[in-house]
Amino acid sequence: MAGDGDDSQAQPAEQVDSTLLKQYGDKYKYYKDIPQDEDGIVAANQKIEEAMYNLAQLYAQKLNEPDSAIKLLEALLDRYENSEYALRARYSLYNLYNDKRSPISEVHKNFIINEHPETVYAYLILNKDPRELKRDVMDYAYAYDGLFTAYSSRQFETSIGFSDFLLTLDQFQTNPEIDFAKLYYIKGMSYGYLGQKDSLAKTLTYLVNTYPQSEVAPLAQKTLNYLKNGVPAAAKGNEPGESLASAETKDPENEAYKGFTDKIKPTDKIFVLIFVDKNKISKNDANTQIADFNKQNYEALNLKVFTFLYQQTHLLPYISSFKNVEEAQKYIQDFVGAGASKSILTSPEEKIFYISHTNFKVAYGQKRMEDYIKYYENILNK
Repeated sequence: MAGDGDDSQAQPAEQVDSTLLKQYGDKYKYYKDIPQDEDGIVAANQKIEEAMYNLAQLYAQKLNEPDSAIKLLEALLDRYENSEYALRARYSLYNLYNDKRSPISEVHKNFIINEHPETVYAYLILNKDPRELKRDVMDYAYAYDGLFTAYSSRQFETSIGFSDFLLTLDQFQTNPEIDFAKLYYIKGMSYGYLGQKDSLAKTLTYLVNTYPQSEVAPLAQKTLNYLKNGVPAAAKGNEPGESLASAETKDPENEAYKGFTDKIKPTDKIFVLIFVDKNKISKNDANTQIADFNKQNYEALNLKVFTFLYQQTHLLPYISSFKNVEEAQKYIQDFVGAGASKSILTSPEEKIFYISHTNFKVAYGQKRMEDYIKYYENILNK
């Protein structure tokens, strides 16, 4: 009679495939889980496709490693050309290459809008209203991904269009994987950035009442408090009548600050950058004036100056490097106070600021220097 500790019935012995055992002998355990029939092979490949796509999104969106994301997505297309993830992968590659200003982005753009014109990704590329799409050709996952892409790209009208479209779909409403709280938050904040305060308040109130446990509920409530009570003194700037959108720039959780950090790693180098209109000063003049200032005031630090062209609109002198933030801040203070800086920083839109190597990889690599400047002014240097 079996006792309580007898697990022979609860855990039956593993079945052994005698054919595989005969074929592989001692290496049987390495091969026993490999699918042998067509259905098993298809299922395994589907898991691989999904894993490759999701890992690429992790590299691109969370780890700020676009090159690794590109390699994975290209491998996905090479290996599974007809995968259900193929079109999503192409859209991701279009964005990643576009951020790098690579002409390869046009290859994926043209493929999507020519071969798959009635998809949400084609509509997103062409800035068309996704509500015009026919439902029978709509991939809901594409639209959900597209919503977040549009919002992070500050395409607020498109964000509202995607969210309105998705919320009308019964099939979308029953999907347990959808984070509806974030969807309503993006929709509401898009209204806010467009100055539509009534719609902002209505959408965020619904969010707070319906999804009180969501991680975005406190952010939504904070925005509602701004609307009701005005911007608190600690968050106000010097200009009267500061807008809600401006107040949001004081919030460290602002979507525009995604990827930036106020933490300085022990191995992080600190740089000072200057953001100037390329039409107001030449690269040689900027380098010469900064080098002269450094020689007169900071010769002991042996600072190096490099100047990049940014987005074809600005010069980005890059002064390297400082051992800590305090040293960089003193440099900025001295530079601004010096007469030489007046010929470089000639308007309020031109900026000087420090940046860690970690933040530089995000700001420059993703062409988000303007976002970093706001982060610096409102969070780091407040």
